[in-house]
Amino acid sequence: MDALGIDVMLTGAQKRSALPPGFSLFSVSEKAFARAEKIPNRGFYFDFLEFKKDQAEWTTPSTPSIAHIHALQSKLDEIFEEGLEARFARHARTNALVHDWVRRAGFDFFAEEGFRSKTLTCVKNNRGIDVLEFAKKLAGETSSSDRSRLRQDSRQNLSPLKHGRRNRGDRFAFARVP
Repeated sequence: MDALGIDVMLTGAQKRSALPPGFSLFSVSEKAFARAEKIPNRGFYFDFLEFKKDQAEWTTPSTPSIAHIHALQSKLDEIFEEGLEARFARHARTNALVHDWVRRAGFDFFAEEGFRSKTLTCVKNNRGIDVLEFAKKLAGETSSSDRSRLRQDSRQNLSPLKHGRRNRGDRFAFARVP
């Protein structure tokens, strides 16, 4: 964060770490803490100084979601067991496959080359597909057993690349303190 000049970073753990929704993580720079000290009536939910005080005492300002904490620990163990370089390489391989498909399928990317994520690919619907109609058609024309089989087939086809896990996109919110 320091090297990038980011003072506050906030992320939803379901996006960044493939956890169930409802848990957020954040990091705050010393510059942001210093700025917070000058702000009266900081509120409760994002009072960084309150969080910092509680962290020093190994407590939290409110009841934490213990299940999310255990899930996060499990996911971090998994990430470090795989190794960061291997994980980054896996994301790059998966990214290349998805980008190749986007090009072959005739879609355009939202982001320009050089600004695309390795874990989230956004495409334009430049082919004029009625997505809502397409989803309704799929729901109406496939039985639950067909949908189950399709889900299972897609997992088997992707599991060698993703180690049997879904690849979640990264979403972060960044802020710089003036």
